[in-house]
Amino acid sequence: GFVNGFIDDIRIYNRALSEAEVAELYELEKPISPLEKGLVAYYPFNGNANDESGNGNDGEVNGATLTADRNGETGKAYDFDGEDDFIQANHIDAYTASDYSISLWFNSKQSDNPEFLISKGRHNYEVHLVSPSSGNTGIRFLPRFGVGHWDSPDGSYSFDTWHQLIAIFNPSGDKIHLFI
Repeated sequence: GFVNGFIDDIRIYNRALSEAEVAELYELEKPISPLEKGLVAYYPFNGNANDESGNGNDGEVNGATLTADRNGETGKAYDFDGEDDFIQANHIDAYTASDYSISLWFNSKQSDNPEFLISKGRHNYEVHLVSPSSGNTGIRFLPRFGVGHWDSPDGSYSFDTWHQLIAIFNPSGDKIHLFI
């Protein structure tokens, strides 16, 4: 019988492909991961603050120094002094979208001030640790200026420990999520 469905991207070779070539062909043709859809910035900190999403949202390092990441790999994370170190990137399109998500890993040392993990100006697209000097280990998410803020409960993270944080702003679905 005939195909009742779809066919896409046929290749015919005049030779037998090696196993390595089959793997390469799969990598070339594999479907886009759902996690790549909508990705506008990705900073794996591979020795720099370059955006590896392909969108050119490279960061400029100001004072922070390379260090080991959560897996112990040298030069794959940045160490910030809590005073004036930061990484600055130009405007990122996700901030103009109605829905957006932020995913990051952090490891906080005890500090005297709230610690901004990510921010686009004060009280705008901001995730910060709430008053760590007071012993409160909650996280505040301010998704957009004038929208308000959401706090995780005290005790949401520990000092000197790596934690993954995912913040989701989904006003079209009436949802705000903060996962730690």
